[in-house]
Amino acid sequence: MPGTRPAQPATMPGTRPSSPVTQAASKPEAGSSQPITEKNSMPEVPQKAAQAPQHVYVDRPELAETFADSLQSVSFDGQSVRLDFCVTRFAEPKQQDKLTGKRYPACRLVLTPGAAVELINHLQRLTAAFAQAGMIKTDASKPGPAPAPPSGKP
Repeated sequence: MPGTRPAQPATMPGTRPSSPVTQAASKPEAGSSQPITEKNSMPEVPQKAAQAPQHVYVDRPELAETFADSLQSVSFDGQSVRLDFCVTRFAEPKQQDKLTGKRYPACRLVLTPGAAVELINHLQRLTAAFAQAGMIKTDASKPGPAPAPPSGKP
């Protein structure tokens, strides 16, 4: 019938219909006994040296900052690193009572292992800068534990 389109194969929702190029690549060539696989279905493209993707930082001024005065816990479940940051609220001091307070969660930060490694590297550089400024003392200045005596007889 004029003005009608040929029937298209049905596709699953969320998928793209295959193009003639991908359809042709998925069909074996006539006379070829080699099965089509991902490796041999497309022409070889020379691989450039593995390069990390470049990212451009885009600031979001509307993003709220979260204050925390303590880190309650850090855990790793094999897939992600979870950090629970807290804020401390002190109760009004009463007559001769001890100062008491409560610690409330302010932020739960979940990182991929790669992001956690990046955080560790940044914190190590920050620690070195604090040590150089004299704000903290590093463990290198502390004497280490005495070495254990040899277990074998002389």
